[in-house]
Amino acid sequence: LVTQETVFVEDRNQVSGYPSFGTPPEFGDALVNTGFDVVAHATNHIMDKGTKSIEYTMDWWKNNHPETEILGIHESKEAAEEISVIKCKKLKLAMLNYTYGLNGIELPSDKQYLVDVFDEDKAREDIKKAKELADVVIAVMHVGVEYDMDVDEETQQWVDIFLEEGVDIVIGSHPHVVRTMETLTGEDGHKMLVYYSLGNFINATSGTASGVSARMLGAMAQVRITMEEGECEITEY
Repeated sequence: LVTQETVFVEDRNQVSGYPSFGTPPEFGDALVNTGFDVVAHATNHIMDKGTKSIEYTMDWWKNNHPETEILGIHESKEAAEEISVIKCKKLKLAMLNYTYGLNGIELPSDKQYLVDVFDEDKAREDIKKAKELADVVIAVMHVGVEYDMDVDEETQQWVDIFLEEGVDIVIGSHPHVVRTMETLTGEDGHKMLVYYSLGNFINATSGTASGVSARMLGAMAQVRITMEEGECEITEY
């Protein structure tokens, strides 16, 4: 599983970097060839090139790599209400993906379904549905103060909600630096593994600005989930 921060663009003239990103779709081929099966697209930059590029990105994945599961962006209201469930051996993994916002860009009123922007009530509802459909629930969260290795208040609020609702694994992106990881225990005894931020997998940060060296460091998470007699347990991470 990987978070693809930026949207794909069909028009080569739309390829661009900071602050409004447009990415050649060949990056999608590269992610698949690297071995990723699931791509999370709900980020603050997904609307940088407007709704047409989001729709192009979804069509590109469907036409070129239909076997790849895409999280966080949807082609219809009905699709946005469905929960992604990935099968891995005997396990069913439900995966949710949310971004804190879209850099101040508003989704059209008739296309609110396009991106999973975090809403507490909707997230709680999604998690309840996910738990009915799968053995394990994974939440990919795009939130946090950029370049800050400490866990900020908004991120903590999301994590508290995920723990209350019984999410099993949380994977964070957006801060662009590696943050801590820990196992939390809910009031009901439920345990949740949290990676607050894995930093950057591929990164073009350059220059001498404060924190650049931290942004050049990335991490990958590896989790082993064991099922015995119908009960799942994270046995290694």
